[in-house]
Amino acid sequence: MKLKYFIYSTLLVGLLSCNKENSVDPLPTKPTNTFGVLVNDADGVNFSISQKVTFVKDVFKVPYTRVSIAIPNWTGTSAIFEAFNNAGIKVFLNVSSKVTNETTPPGPFITDLVLYRTKLIEILDKYKPEVLVVENEETNEQYYTSPPQDYINILTIAIDEGHKRNIKVTNGGIPLRTSTLLCWDNYQSTGQTAAAANYALRAFPSSISANMPAFMASNVQAQQMLSKAKTLMNAYKTLQLDFVNFHWYELVTQREIAAQTSDLPTLAHVDMKAFEETYNYYKSFTGKQPITNEIGQINKVGSLLTDIVTKCYDLKIPYVIWYSGDGGAGKATALYDGSGTLRDNGNAFKTFISSKY
Repeated sequence: MKLKYFIYSTLLVGLLSCNKENSVDPLPTKPTNTFGVLVNDADGVNFSISQKVTFVKDVFKVPYTRVSIAIPNWTGTSAIFEAFNNAGIKVFLNVSSKVTNETTPPGPFITDLVLYRTKLIEILDKYKPEVLVVENEETNEQYYTSPPQDYINILTIAIDEGHKRNIKVTNGGIPLRTSTLLCWDNYQSTGQTAAAANYALRAFPSSISANMPAFMASNVQAQQMLSKAKTLMNAYKTLQLDFVNFHWYELVTQREIAAQTSDLPTLAHVDMKAFEETYNYYKSFTGKQPITNEIGQINKVGSLLTDIVTKCYDLKIPYVIWYSGDGGAGKATALYDGSGTLRDNGNAFKTFISSKY
């Protein structure tokens, strides 16, 4: 009996050892690529649709991009949406009441809600974006003149129509300066005065950061900006948004704190702590997952870009759309020059994507 048990045990161990040796360990799977690029002009050169597709798909090898449709200009088709879609690139679609750029005067959101729903249905029956983005920077007074309730009205319709079609919906994107006001105010209004003061030193110009309460008490424009944004945040808590969207640029805070010092073009690193705190504010306050469909930098240094995208990656933000376009002195910069040649930051972006995905 003991001999039979010994033989059986020996055979069993041998079989298990053999199976282990012959088994193939599963290959490690890479995470899903969450990055995209919005391709705009560089050095005054506006690239063709086919060139934009090539940048996104073949140069940077990212799955997402961003396209805009202004309802007053809607003719029933969007050539650029179709080009990206046909190339297998997933599109963040900004549908807006008006054109939003630095040369178009500010104006109201559409208040004819029947018209808005009709036009939105036309667009969404034609195209299915990865995410529907409602307007663009809804608190930006250089774009819009309407009260927050007018935006909430159209956002509610967009959520309804988007979800009927299984399309994810997000807000237009709270700009950086409004985002930092919101985060600072959340610390201050909840009694976290030390955290508010510390955040202000990293997120606001040195001329006001040392005494933000006094600045807010005396600055009517900042008060109005914050009030409008807080109204929207309270609405976003209850609306069935899939994400809460905000915009960010670096080294914006460092530039302002340093009063646009001459070393701005070569500033190479940012700790991204203010960004992470702002991200956490949006997540905890609204209960929604934050994303950014516009994030970028204001110089061309590759190591700075790496700091920014690494933080986004570490936070596991599900969608990150890099803004690649030249905006003039002290503003956004593209990942390439006018000839299409990658700059230092463009090579850093390409290297980052290939190393992670």
